[in-house]
Amino acid sequence: MEKQAPPSIFFTDASKFPDKAGLSGWAPLVESSVVIHTLSVKNYISVDIYCCKEFDTTKAKKFVRKFFEPERIDERFLERGVDYNTYKKSQKQENLPALNE
Repeated sequence: MEKQAPPSIFFTDASKFPDKAGLSGWAPLVESSVVIHTLSVKNYISVDIYCCKEFDTTKAKKFVRKFFEPERIDERFLERGVDYNTYKKSQKQENLPALNE
């Protein structure tokens, strides 16, 4: 996975949102992104890895276990974008203007 831009980190104020206090972070990748949300008062963390190419889920889980040392992990693995590398634009999409124009 290749970093596309520096990560962004957001703080949720405990005085305004006592049950939602924590940090959220987003790391944009060329292949997609990694998003982390924490809820400090509940000792909770959510790590979402979205990627448009295959990656080693065992390695990702091992990193999360080592870095965050969770007591418990609930995991879901969804295989999305399975046709990404073989996708062919339709005629309609080819005629659309580019977003950066």
